[in-house]
Amino acid sequence: MGRVMERILITGATGRIGANLVKALIEAGHTVRGFAQSDDPKIYKLKGLDVELAYGDLRDPDAVNRAVAGMSRIAHLGYIMGRPEGMTRETEFQININGTYNVLEAARRQPDLLACVLFASTNATYDAFHAQYVPMDESHPQNPTSFYGMAKLLGERMLEGYGREFHLPGTIVRFGTVPGPDELLGHLRADRVAGYLRSYGTDPTATLYAKNISEPWKPIEEIINGGVNFVVPRDLHGKSWMQDLVDVRDTVDGIVRALLDKKAVGEIFNVTGPGVEWADAVPYLAKKANVEFRDVNIPNLWYWRCDITKAETLLGYKPKHDYRRMIDDALAFEAGVDIGIFRAH
Repeated sequence: MGRVMERILITGATGRIGANLVKALIEAGHTVRGFAQSDDPKIYKLKGLDVELAYGDLRDPDAVNRAVAGMSRIAHLGYIMGRPEGMTRETEFQININGTYNVLEAARRQPDLLACVLFASTNATYDAFHAQYVPMDESHPQNPTSFYGMAKLLGERMLEGYGREFHLPGTIVRFGTVPGPDELLGHLRADRVAGYLRSYGTDPTATLYAKNISEPWKPIEEIINGGVNFVVPRDLHGKSWMQDLVDVRDTVDGIVRALLDKKAVGEIFNVTGPGVEWADAVPYLAKKANVEFRDVNIPNLWYWRCDITKAETLLGYKPKHDYRRMIDDALAFEAGVDIGIFRAH
């Protein structure tokens, strides 16, 4: 007997992950409905795909009800990450939290049809700069320090509450940092390292903190001012920094597995990569792109990643795109090559 083709709603269908998820599900033979605002400048990503577009605002219950009607599965990715200029915190909250409420309310009204609501969450609910242990598994305490992380944690609790009260079948997937091909190289730049040090290097509660260092970003800024845009940050013992990066194609693969596998219902999964060390990625990028970099030893160390053992064990998830492939594809994308995935912006 052949596999069952599903009717799947994707909110946030034009996003860095959403558009690639729409494409992957269509290619797998599923019927996909994408929810987006009619004036979304990123709607171009979905042109040419065999996707049904449902236009509306997540804050509008009627629009959400129409979008959810008849769907067997929902992947709720529609959240504001990084409030755009001119948007208030109140509006961001309404889109994220009221929008999630509207999706869950619409979903619970068709219990005989709906097989799963997948909520797209994030490693920001743990807070990478206050890790209590590494790698962070799904049981790691969630103490977000960002507005976005807080909103995602609220969304998780809402889905869990609907599961208990209404027996709504749900799955939570916590993504790693998912740069688009137009964003990856920025995650490795020296100014990003300096930014982390400015934000957390003087916070005594942060893992990045080092005592008696008032301006830990200064050595990085000196390198930048000297015309070098990439560094390998290491602690005073030579240990490289590490960050939790994952390719969007691996993220999509993890979503599809969690969305379609009945074993995933009621579970929470980290879906990310094995962690990327600057000491591996930056020299590789420098060689490929013919750019300079500097090794720099500082008292501060940021070394973190999430544990994906549960997704590997229950879902068969295994990231296929390592830092080399991600860098190769990002450079090809910059050169105008079609690498088969959508840009973030």
